[in-house]
Amino acid sequence: MQKIAKKALTQLHLDLGQDNFSCRICKFCGMSYAPGEENDERMHTAYHASLLQGVRFMGWQSERVVRRDELGGRILLVLPSDSAAHLKKVKELSNLLEDQLGLVNGWLLSIPCKVYLYVAASKRVVGAQETACGVRVIWVSVEARLQGIASKLLDVARSTFVAGYVIPRQDLAFSQPTEHGRKFAASYTGCSSFLVYK
Repeated sequence: MQKIAKKALTQLHLDLGQDNFSCRICKFCGMSYAPGEENDERMHTAYHASLLQGVRFMGWQSERVVRRDELGGRILLVLPSDSAAHLKKVKELSNLLEDQLGLVNGWLLSIPCKVYLYVAASKRVVGAQETACGVRVIWVSVEARLQGIASKLLDVARSTFVAGYVIPRQDLAFSQPTEHGRKFAASYTGCSSFLVYK
């Protein structure tokens, strides 16, 4: 007769009617997590910080810096043909943005595009723009908003997208803007009826 090994079971929760037994949804970042679960709380803290402060970025040996600014930040250009390390950071940021904006997973990078990253002096990506021909997405972390980062990203994209030509502001087309995005696009282009593409 063969002995059957017993598997040790661990009870994770004991429901005694307490208020915080179930998952919570963070009012700021929208993430659902279980309070008291170490792994859930760690994941929530990291995700929450990424949205608030930007994505941690220590830099690369070979960066394509297209502009530096007076705040100590720099704008990097990442192309679809760049190294795996560069594309991995872009993918990490795209996943965060897709979650935050409610987009289908993989939509942002579904077509080859140029990506501009604004890296703050704090070594965090606090702004990003992905462009195909129009602006697919532009994002600035909450703490870095109202500092002109979105405008800097668009200015660089307009001046570097086609060699020797600066795309006029009113010729930029935007995709699926949020309410804040609509206000920004109208302000930036100077047109309340700015171009939108699907």
